[in-house]
Amino acid sequence: MAALKGVILRLAILSVIASSAEAAWTPGREVEVDPGTYATMMIEHEGWRLWRFATKSGVACKLAKPAQGRMAPEPIGFSYVLGGDRTSPNIEVTFDNRSPLYPEIWRLNGAGVGGGSRQYRLPTDRFWTDWNLDTNIEKLDGQVIEVAVTSYEYPDVLVGMTREQAMMDLSGLGVMVAMGRECANLL
Repeated sequence: MAALKGVILRLAILSVIASSAEAAWTPGREVEVDPGTYATMMIEHEGWRLWRFATKSGVACKLAKPAQGRMAPEPIGFSYVLGGDRTSPNIEVTFDNRSPLYPEIWRLNGAGVGGGSRQYRLPTDRFWTDWNLDTNIEKLDGQVIEVAVTSYEYPDVLVGMTREQAMMDLSGLGVMVAMGRECANLL
């Protein structure tokens, strides 16, 4: 009986490993992540991933990179939202030619859904710079920055606060931003 349980356990582990390998994102693979929303990982370079989301109304592209030692954010199955376990903090840039007022939005995401504060600084700086939706750190390509994010699981009532600090390597940012703009036809 114990030998049978061992065989069943090994088969279960192999099944999980096989399904994880099948679910892995590879460049060029398109998946319907939400009814009528198709995601494709276009390219991965220096830890940055460029995603293309196609819907009936058009195309939006997202560039994302996690902090050092974190997992890469992936489509979570709701619209064109990126996330996942152990992916925060991360930088996410949305390129959308359907939005003339905000064709580019730069986000610094934390574990919670909102609220709190987002800041960054170079390792040699003493003070933090606030991160807003119009923050563009493209000029910092090739540098390492420190990020600090405070977010809430339930931001409307300030419950479930998480404070995260991490280092982010911005190598390859300029090339990937250019690709993101091209992906969304912003050039």
